[in-house]
Amino acid sequence: MLICIASGVAVGIMGTMAHRMGASANLPYGLVVALLIVALSTWCARSFAGVAGLGLHLLASSAMAWGMAVYNPGGGALTPIGFGGQVPYFSEHAGYMWLLGMLLIQIALLMCPRRWFLPSHTPRAAEGEVRP
Repeated sequence: MLICIASGVAVGIMGTMAHRMGASANLPYGLVVALLIVALSTWCARSFAGVAGLGLHLLASSAMAWGMAVYNPGGGALTPIGFGGQVPYFSEHAGYMWLLGMLLIQIALLMCPRRWFLPSHTPRAAEGEVRP
C-alpha cells in the first residue's frame, strides 16, 4: 500500500510538471504523456494491491496535483487555469484537462473488470481445499 501512495505522489508531481509541455504551440504532448503515466501507474496499483491500492493511489495523486495547483510558495501558478487573452487553446485549457483527466482515468480503471489486471499475489486455497 505504501508503494501505491508513493507512486501516486510521484505521478502527481511529474504530471503537474509535464502537462504543459507543448501547450503553447497547441501540441499538448506533455498532457498526453502525463495522462499516460497516470493510467500506467493506476493500472499497476490496481494489479498489485486491488481496489484499495487504486483508492490510495487516487487520493495521493489527486492531493498532490490539486495541492500544487492551489498552493505555490513562489507565487506563480504550476497549473494555470482560466486566464483570458489571445492564447492557444491548449495553453488555456491544459490545466483543466490535467486535473480532471487524471481523476477520470483513475475512476475509469476502478470500474474495469478484475480480469483486465494481473492476478493477485496472495496465496489462494485450491479448489475443494479447506483453510483454517
